[in-house]
Amino acid sequence: MYFSIGAHPAFSIDGDIENYSLAFDNSTDLTSYKLRDNLFSGETKKIPLNGKILPLNYSIFAEDAIVLKKLSNIFTYVIKK
Repeated sequence: MYFSIGAHPAFSIDGDIENYSLAFDNSTDLTSYKLRDNLFSGETKKIPLNGKILPLNYSIFAEDAIVLKKLSNIFTYVIKK
């Protein structure tokens, strides 16, 4: 059984989320592990990057958090548009 408390990054930003993007150090599309009732459902969802950029907006969080495992990126940056 997996167990974790607070093992995720959080970003404090000024203003609207849609004014920000996440920049990765490679352009590999992301695989998000879907949640159902706060547990892993066993399903995944591909999240395409625009180059190395993931523009942030509320719709990408509509189903819940984005859960990434085995991320091949060494660095992830928050950038303001």
